[in-house]
Amino acid sequence: MSTYNPSRVGLVPFERPDDGDDVTAASVGVAIEALADGIFAISPPVTLSLSADRVRLARATASVLASPALGALGTLVLPLATELENSDTQLGVIVAKTVNAMTNTMLLYLPLDELLHYHGYTIASCKLKVKGAAGHGALPAGMPRICLVRFGASANAGLHSTTWVLDTAANVAAYEVEHDITLTPDQNAVINCEQYQYALLVQNEYGANSAIGLQFRRIVLTLTAPT
Repeated sequence: MSTYNPSRVGLVPFERPDDGDDVTAASVGVAIEALADGIFAISPPVTLSLSADRVRLARATASVLASPALGALGTLVLPLATELENSDTQLGVIVAKTVNAMTNTMLLYLPLDELLHYHGYTIASCKLKVKGAAGHGALPAGMPRICLVRFGASANAGLHSTTWVLDTAANVAAYEVEHDITLTPDQNAVINCEQYQYALLVQNEYGANSAIGLQFRRIVLTLTAPT
């Protein structure tokens, strides 16, 4: 058996075997190929397109900056846009509207549904881009923190052995410009979409020196392809 790819040559005469002819697979194939060419010739080309709104939505949802499929490090950028009771959304940035003087009461649950397309990949790192509000006299006593988790039918687990990873900005100047809270998984890092869903949990700053207005800007996931 062999594969034949039809060509758009139009309907043209072709030889077919008659009764009494020695029939070979090749002679029958001539007629089949001509029929396939004719069908392909009269079929209009199919063009798939996205509306401008759909394109903008796709770009806002996720963009692959490198090619994990080729084995390189792949970076998945997920802008944040959601409506939350204790936050404002401004141009894809979540802005905290409250702080607590004693303990952290603000928890964001950010589903990572985009990872469902990357079964078998390994999460090399997860970064949350944040920017502290201006005017801190000192670093907050309770710094923002993140937790990368997977949820399954029978068990839930974090992707880091300490569960939560803190913002490690060294000083107020570093905290009040855009910077990363980085979690590097040390367990459960291989994406298994058959058994789990994934999410990033985020907690706001709190306690002494905390201020309203911490910005949560976007999530950056670095993935490696299966070998």
